[in-house]
This record gives sequence, C-alpha cells and structure tokens, in this order.
Amino acid sequence: MRLAIFIALQKLGMILHIRSILASFSIGLGLFLFGSAPKIMQGPPPVQVKTDRKIYSEPALPRLPRAGGKFKDPTFGTEIMRVTDETSVDGGTFYSYWPTFNSDNSRLLVRSSNDGTAHIYEFDPVNFSIGSRKLIPASPAGYPNLEGAVWSGSDPDSLFALVGTRIYAYHPSKGSYSLVADMSRDIPAGEFLWQLSVSRENDDNFAFARRRSNAEGGSDYVGYAVYSRSKKAMILKQDIQKNDLDEIQIDKSGRWLVVKGEFKSNAKGFSIRDLQNSTRKDLKYGDPDYALAHSDNGSGFSSGFNNYLNTIDRRNFADPKPIITLLKLEKDWSQGLHVSHLAANDGWILVSFYEVGAVGTPLGPFHNEIILVKTDGSEKIVRLLHHRSVYKDFYVTPRANISLDGRYGAFTSNLCGLVISPCRLNSSDK
Repeated sequence: MRLAIFIALQKLGMILHIRSILASFSIGLGLFLFGSAPKIMQGPPPVQVKTDRKIYSEPALPRLPRAGGKFKDPTFGTEIMRVTDETSVDGGTFYSYWPTFNSDNSRLLVRSSNDGTAHIYEFDPVNFSIGSRKLIPASPAGYPNLEGAVWSGSDPDSLFALVGTRIYAYHPSKGSYSLVADMSRDIPAGEFLWQLSVSRENDDNFAFARRRSNAEGGSDYVGYAVYSRSKKAMILKQDIQKNDLDEIQIDKSGRWLVVKGEFKSNAKGFSIRDLQNSTRKDLKYGDPDYALAHSDNGSGFSSGFNNYLNTIDRRNFADPKPIITLLKLEKDWSQGLHVSHLAANDGWILVSFYEVGAVGTPLGPFHNEIILVKTDGSEKIVRLLHHRSVYKDFYVTPRANISLDGRYGAFTSNLCGLVISPCRLNSSDK
C-alpha cells in the first residue's frame, strides 16, 4: 500500500499557496495525502499554482523514499510524503464521497485490501506526520461493512458503519462501538443494509440501500430507506423492482435524497426526493435532462459528470432542470472522473481524472490529474497533482476525497501508492 499526504494550498486572490504531503507506497495499491497547515506559511516562499488549461505530460517519477520520506511532484511543485511503502498490504480510499479524514483531521480511514478490512491511522495535521495504525475490529453484531463507513461531521471519535440491519458508531479512542439504530423490526427478514450515506451537517439522517441474498451466492437490490436519528424512526422506506437501482445518497443537509438508476425501463435515471415535503423530481438520461453520472452532493445541490455533453455540471435540487456548467472537457472523451463534495465549503469540489482507454479524439488537459473546480459556473480551477495510477479496474482509480475543512485530500494509486493529500482553502473562499 502507498499512503501519501499530498497538498496544501491557501488562496489569496488568484494566488494559491501550495505545499503538499503525499504518503504510502507498495507493490500494489497505496494511499496518498496532500494538504496544508499553518506552519507551511512560515516556511519557504509559496508556490504559485497552475490554473491554466495547458497540457502537462507526466515526467519521470522521482526516486521514491521510504515511508515517512518526502519528494515533490515535478509538474505542480507539490511536496509529497510517503505514509506507507512496499512493506504494507494493498489498500486505498473507499470512494470520493466516503471520507478518509475524520472531522478534525486527527484520524484516517484506510482501506486495507479487497477483503473488506480497514485500518485507522493517527494523523498529525500540523506536523504532517502519520502515527500508529489499528485494524477496525468486529462490532457486537459482526464485522461492519466499511465500504460506506462515514466519519461523523462533528465528533472526531465516531465512525458510522452498517452491520446487517443495524447502524453502529465505532469509537477509535476506546476501540469500542455504540449502537445508533437497530432496524431489524423494520427491515424484512433476509435483507441487509448497504452503502451508507449521512447528512454530515447534523449527523441526523442516515440513507442506505437494502439488499437480499440470492440463490447464486450474491445479493440483489430490493429497496432503499432513510433513518432519522432525532425521530428514532425510518422516515422513508421504498421497495423497488429487483436490482432497479444503482446507488442512493443523502445531501449534507439531510433534506434531499438522490436516487440513481431507479425506473431504468422508463428512462428515469436521476431522482431527487425531498424528504421535507415528500415530493419527487426525475431527470432522464440523455436529451433533454442529461442526468448526472458520477457525482457527489453538497447542501441542496449536486455536482458531477455529464457524460452526454462531456462536462462537469451542477444541478440545484429545488430546480434541477437548469444545467450550470462548472467545467467543459471539450472533445477529449478519454477520461473518467470522480467528484468529492466532502468539504464544508461547497464553493469547491475535488475532481480526480483517470484515463480509461485510447479514443479517436484530441487529448485535452487534466490527464491523470487531481484538481479543484469552483462550483459557481465560473470554470475556475486549481491543478494539484498527477496521481500516477494506471487504470486496470475500479479499485485502482484514484477516487480522491477532500477533508471536511478543505485542507487535505486523499487518493489511491497503483504506481505511487495510496495517498492522502491536503488542499487548504481559506474560509473566505466562497
């Protein structure tokens, strides 16, 4: 595994001060970190980051130090620190909308391998250093589903996770669990909860898919639901036709639920459910609605990839029909991307691009890069780094995510390792 703390940036007008730390390397996958801290601004003169649209090819990778050592991204000037090296097992981030960082950046959730296990690392955001790590143990009801585990938005010592039909909070400081909700009476026998999302502005609404084991040894989607912690009750329970679902995700406020893939036969691909008013809006795939593909939710809106127009767009949940274009990718159709809206500042998203194969169109900028994109439609960007991961399958895509305070980011790489990279935005950045 390769873990790296990667980038630190602070914005003053159009100048961004960037310094980053990257960590983690292994023969397989790894995690990288990038970010900033106050002490960085007391060091060498800041680097003026790139905000242009030029094409920057990836130069040779610098010689890699052992875990704890540092090197710089040769293109963007980011300082990189390895958190783990070849002696660690494969791992990485879970996904762009599942947070690596807890609410105060003192701990990291690190996917250990493909067997579903994960470690929690101690992290010092001031000195950019990694401490000890511990394997997440089983809960009283069994091992948690850590693909979908979500750090609390306010309590740095609570990691929410699903176990069967229950929601638990794991507390790393004590190595213990507390029960958030037991829905065994509300969920039909044979079903289990899958892929959690939480309204991190208040840690109140918990959304999840429902699956049922099948005769082939796998499982099928059979529905989805939302549980309210304050009401101690399920506020939405929706049955579906078998497997008529891709994913669901609550927004930060807890009011809006995005449902992808339901009613596929009716060409409805992106549904927005208003949990406050019990209403629903549907966006169809393709013309004229151009429903989003890979996306993440802010508070009251979503930003994501429009794979019909080759743009990154914003859709406001109260009125989702208008398309607000955040970044045009023009004629370059050779890349996939993931979006992270996890920073409390919804003014920026973290986007990780990855090449998925050769196409017969001109190549544009941002290949295998991680960048920041402003969400106001101005198409302002900040280019952070090359992640160096070579696409083979989903698990080697970078799946970068940003910390709650916007200072750090994390991504996966099968060449440079699993990296956690911080990127700092001033609180004045809107």
